[in-house]
Amino acid sequence: MTDHLYDLSDPDDSASSRKQVLAVSQRTMPEDVLAVVRLSWYKDGAPCEVDEFQIIDITNEGYDALTCVVSSAIQNGADVAVISDLSPEDLGLE
Repeated sequence: MTDHLYDLSDPDDSASSRKQVLAVSQRTMPEDVLAVVRLSWYKDGAPCEVDEFQIIDITNEGYDALTCVVSSAIQNGADVAVISDLSPEDLGLE
């Protein structure tokens, strides 16, 4: 088990009171699950919605879906947590 936490906050945005984070936990997953993803959405700095789902397609399409979901959520201001067999390097981090 390996856990990594990345601060995605814009250091130049002093008006923002919230830190945006990406958490990645590398763990043994069931053989049919690529990743579990949790997206925490905020409005006016307060949590307003949480989405959690599994990506069960362990093919190139599943990897593409994981990358797309994580990238899109980060660009739209969500905190993202990913649990997967994949290392942060496999996810394009570090």
